[in-house]
Amino acid sequence: MSQPLNSEELVSADIEMRVGPHRLHLKLAAPVAPVPPQNLLPVARQLADTFVDQAVADVREQGLQISCKKGCGTCCRQLVKISPAEAWALRDLVEAMPEPRRTQVLERFADAHRRLRESGLWNRFEDFEEWTQSTFVPLAYEYFSKGIACPFLEEESCSIYPDRPVICREFLVVTPAEYCANPAAGKILSLRLPIEMAPVMARLGASG
Repeated sequence: MSQPLNSEELVSADIEMRVGPHRLHLKLAAPVAPVPPQNLLPVARQLADTFVDQAVADVREQGLQISCKKGCGTCCRQLVKISPAEAWALRDLVEAMPEPRRTQVLERFADAHRRLRESGLWNRFEDFEEWTQSTFVPLAYEYFSKGIACPFLEEESCSIYPDRPVICREFLVVTPAEYCANPAAGKILSLRLPIEMAPVMARLGASG
């Protein structure tokens, strides 16, 4: 299990970068020595949030609005690919939960696992290393049709919002919320980001 870094293990960095027509400035607390990939999640989340905030501001200047809001948990039933580092971090998060919350969340994971096995999808997930975009998309639609909610979804909202995966932070839509109920229709228009952090996290690899 990874441990939070103390101030002596971090260095404050002032970063200024040009992203498209914008010059962004942010302050990061970065590790001074090699660390497990999950210890880099705070940095990845801050970068992702910065890029998302700028993209949201850009679409609003174009007269568009983000449809996503608290209580709209449709996307929390999609097939979401997270990085190994985030999977380890979520494991640690669940293990640190007080009872009875920890047991409740684990029961949701067990129920999702059972439903995936009963549907026949679980065996196909075991071949994920062979997935391509052409095989992933129809599988994602089939998964969505099962209505299996993320175990962290409570009252149609993310119960671990500050710790949600990077890809969840980066997925926002500007089309009507009702379109999200049928992703296969191809009507959903998602927020276009100048830089995506989810693929960067995926390349960091696993670490226990």
